[in-house]
Amino acid sequence: MSRKFHYAMRSVALIGLLIAGSLAHALTLNITLNPDRVRPNEGLRAALTVTNDGGVSVTGVVLHANIPVAGVNGFIPQHTLSGGGTCLGDGDSRCFAGELVTWNIGTLAPGQGVTVSMAMTVANATANGMAITVPADVSANGIPSQATSKFVLVDNDNALSLGVDEDKDAVAPGDTLTYSLTYGNRTASNVTGTTLVFPLPPGATFVGASGGGVHNGSNVEFSLGTLLAGQSGRQQVVVTVNNSLASGTTLPVDAAVLAGTSAVTGAELARASAVTRVRVAPALGLFVEMNPDPVRQNEGVRAEFTVTNRTNTILTGTVLRARFPTDGVDGFLPQHTLSGGGTCLGDGDSRCFAYEFVNWNLGTLQPGQGVTVSMPMVVTDGVSGRLITLDAEVVADGAQQMTATHTVAVDNDNALSLGVDEDKDAV
Repeated sequence: MSRKFHYAMRSVALIGLLIAGSLAHALTLNITLNPDRVRPNEGLRAALTVTNDGGVSVTGVVLHANIPVAGVNGFIPQHTLSGGGTCLGDGDSRCFAGELVTWNIGTLAPGQGVTVSMAMTVANATANGMAITVPADVSANGIPSQATSKFVLVDNDNALSLGVDEDKDAVAPGDTLTYSLTYGNRTASNVTGTTLVFPLPPGATFVGASGGGVHNGSNVEFSLGTLLAGQSGRQQVVVTVNNSLASGTTLPVDAAVLAGTSAVTGAELARASAVTRVRVAPALGLFVEMNPDPVRQNEGVRAEFTVTNRTNTILTGTVLRARFPTDGVDGFLPQHTLSGGGTCLGDGDSRCFAYEFVNWNLGTLQPGQGVTVSMPMVVTDGVSGRLITLDAEVVADGAQQMTATHTVAVDNDNALSLGVDEDKDAV
């Protein structure tokens, strides 16, 4: 064997090892499960994020998640799964407890990530303290399966509610990221000594916080004092995403914690988690707003979704999807009340029901072009301190998926009203 051939073989072997090493660490899987603690008959949303943080494309990506075997309603309709999830074990369009949901994600380019979700309802009379677990795994061609799980606890009389919403997902390295922490006391008793602790995600640097939030090591801490019966509020934390982070990195918040003591139920706790994907120069922008905030029972609340093309090239095949809230609003809305040609055809008629996705086929977006569509709802939940959460996603041909969530609180005796109107849009 010639020395040149020997070196060539060593080079090929070394390249193979480098590729194998890159693939072995290419996929990351994160799960968020909100709310936590959760009550019987309340909606429970699992969001699963898969990212390719390696240097080469990964093919044949398949994600699996099991419907919890206990603690949730007997089945969920398959059309309420985002991202084309299927569960065909029983041969029909329903996903039953313990069944495996499959997402054939396909190819993930270097730095690309995808978030999918499934919405469930906690079963009536679920035992206090029961853990509801969602296990999941992801695999790809040439990459061993990676598994993880997430659980939340059932608390039938939990006083506290907490939601965490980031203002953009994905976020570019070096960009600022704002977290909104919406909270409430859902009971008729005050909660004293209330604290809110937000853990800074690894890879982010603290910039500032509202409401006297104090940066303490790896946390931001708020001393909220007494949270009156039915009271709600919001705090914000602003961070900068480190410039050194590569596309495909994830920023997990696991988890923000709201805690205090009720004279009736004792020590109380609520947790909320979030995962944000990092992506250099994301092509799409997605922003969600809901007004009024806070909102009263029997009052209308209007959600607006704004999608923008942030690039200098044309984007085609743009599709926006928003999940109709699982809790707190009327059980359905007529499809004709959606602006911009929104449709919700999962159940075969012209009404949009809880858990369903509303779809807007936005088509082609020119460079710099934006589109705003809206969805009106009516609040039915009369419990002050209750949170209503809306989540949405947008995709386009060849563009990174963008996701967003937004949370408002119910406050039935709120004394104040506020509206903000700009004199032009676009400007």
